[in-house]
Amino acid sequence: MKFDFYEDEDENVDIKYQVGDDIINFGDIENLTLTIVFDYLSLNKTKLCFNNNEITADDFRKLFEFKQQVSTIKINSFIDDSKIKREYHFHSVDLYKKKFLLEPLKKLLNYNKFIEVYQLPTIYQLGVYTDNLTMKAPRILGFFGKNAAFHLLWFDYEHSVYPKKK
Repeated sequence: MKFDFYEDEDENVDIKYQVGDDIINFGDIENLTLTIVFDYLSLNKTKLCFNNNEITADDFRKLFEFKQQVSTIKINSFIDDSKIKREYHFHSVDLYKKKFLLEPLKKLLNYNKFIEVYQLPTIYQLGVYTDNLTMKAPRILGFFGKNAAFHLLWFDYEHSVYPKKK
């Protein structure tokens, strides 16, 4: 039995980011809905990884609920709709200011160490949830690839990339 998942007869359809692909512009994907993919997921047991020992089952439940919610939102809403932008704490990550992310990013993407920051994909942050009682506000970080695929990299469970200002 053969299953066809694409109407396109080209069997080489691949929506996943490959090292060397062009950096995606929002104009190319703005009318598509967000799709989250896991090819470059960090599992190095650091504080930004999805296998961080501090993450609870409840946090993962909330993460999956979040993924279900954002999968219905068009990319242009994260850019143009101030309510959605604010609700999901959506913004780019300045790799020039957050240099501690450069080497882990290059390693995840299998880039050589001599690549310049401007040659890397733009990293974005999305707020998973904010719990004012427990003071938790985990974020996910990743980048956009073909067909609005959001390549998930890190789970900033402690909100340490952009900590709350006191």
